[in-house]
Amino acid sequence: MRNNIGHRIKHNRFRIQVGQKLQEIEKQICVALGSYDFQVELDVREPVSTHKQPRAMCFNVLKNGKKLYFGKKINLLRTPDYNLNAGMKLLNGKNFIKKSINVYEKLKSTNLTPEVKLVSDDILLFDYINYPTLLSLANSPANIESLLALTISGLRNLHHQGIVHLDPNWANMFLIKAGQSPIFIDFDRDLAEAQLSINGSSIDFFKVYSELFSSKFLVEFNVSNIEKLSQIFWSSLDREEKFSFSSITRSHISILEPKLFEKPILQLALNTLENEMNRKF
Repeated sequence: MRNNIGHRIKHNRFRIQVGQKLQEIEKQICVALGSYDFQVELDVREPVSTHKQPRAMCFNVLKNGKKLYFGKKINLLRTPDYNLNAGMKLLNGKNFIKKSINVYEKLKSTNLTPEVKLVSDDILLFDYINYPTLLSLANSPANIESLLALTISGLRNLHHQGIVHLDPNWANMFLIKAGQSPIFIDFDRDLAEAQLSINGSSIDFFKVYSELFSSKFLVEFNVSNIEKLSQIFWSSLDREEKFSFSSITRSHISILEPKLFEKPILQLALNTLENEMNRKF
């Protein structure tokens, strides 16, 4: 009983603190955008961290009830990049802001990522994307097959602009129009130094394939279609991409998927893909 009361008190205190922070953010945004008609609300799609130093607070910016921007208030005090156990590092606040702006500057004529505005040293605004994620569309085997080919084509467009994503899961992609390249968000990762000797574009493609057989949202459709999806994946890569992808070794995979031994379906899928590669390349 005491624990429940203590939890409710802590939760209510946290809600008050969040409300106060949102009011402060709203004032800064209204001043920066030159109008007091904007309202700020917490983005319920994003988990709210109760960590003493969360990486970011996510929110939406509305005007006349319409969502115009998705925003992040970045914690600049958490200075080190956070190493992940997959040859990656999660960028700290300053580096995330820097990369987000650089990516947008490179891609702003391509419609591959939403527009970015730097409101203050620690507040980023992105154009609000009112379209479905690819993950939300992956609700049947037929959809998954078409989305897989579309994802590879979209990543290729990204790579041609000199950008690698490193976390190309379908929750980070939005589809505006059928057959059109998806919009990419969340460029918050980088390669950990000296851990991987393969290029980032091959890692992007590997991540797309492995996600098909790792994500709890996708596995139930894909477990019986491993061979077909392997064929679609491999045939969607061009010759240069295939050559680069074939440089991924078992040693690289052990870094990219450190808990592969806990994922028997993914192990089977990778073996199937390897057979497809040996047969056709």
